[in-house]
Amino acid sequence: MQVDWGDGVSETLDVVAGERSFSTSHQYVEDGQFTIDVTVLDDDTGSVTGSTTIGVINAAPMNLVIDPVQMITEGDTALLSLSFDDPGGNDPHTVTVDWGDGSDPEVFNLAPGVQSITEGHQYADDMPDGPGETPYSIDVTVADADGESVSGSTTVLVKNASPTVLFVRQPEMIDESGTAELLVAFADP
Repeated sequence: MQVDWGDGVSETLDVVAGERSFSTSHQYVEDGQFTIDVTVLDDDTGSVTGSTTIGVINAAPMNLVIDPVQMITEGDTALLSLSFDDPGGNDPHTVTVDWGDGSDPEVFNLAPGVQSITEGHQYADDMPDGPGETPYSIDVTVADADGESVSGSTTVLVKNASPTVLFVRQPEMIDESGTAELLVAFADP
């Protein structure tokens, strides 16, 4: 007996003499509509073929795991690492990340079979007038080619970096009751 599963996989099965029915199974790794062709051969070279169709529904990505993001100082880069599962392992995926700091969300395209990613994002500033450590919510959505998705979020703490003095120019000598001019350059990430 020969079975063509319609997804590029065929197999030959041995059926015990005298048996008039059989059962077998097959795992489909992609969604779609498939025609299954079965050909039964007897020992006298006679054959008969039958067909049926099966619809395989897309399964959404799942089991999104987002690793904790380490606290950073403003001006530094936070690293986001995540992984997920998708029963349709041959699907390409898009990962959309909203970093929570007002910047445009970033979209990362993953090749078929890739189910993890590590990306970085620079946080230019903690929240002005904030408490010294600003929590930013990072929202993530993973979508497959059929539009099915899974979402999750994590938080990164961005702490303030103190300003640093880069240059102080010594004032020139002045007369009593004169005005001194002081030039200071500093950086505040």
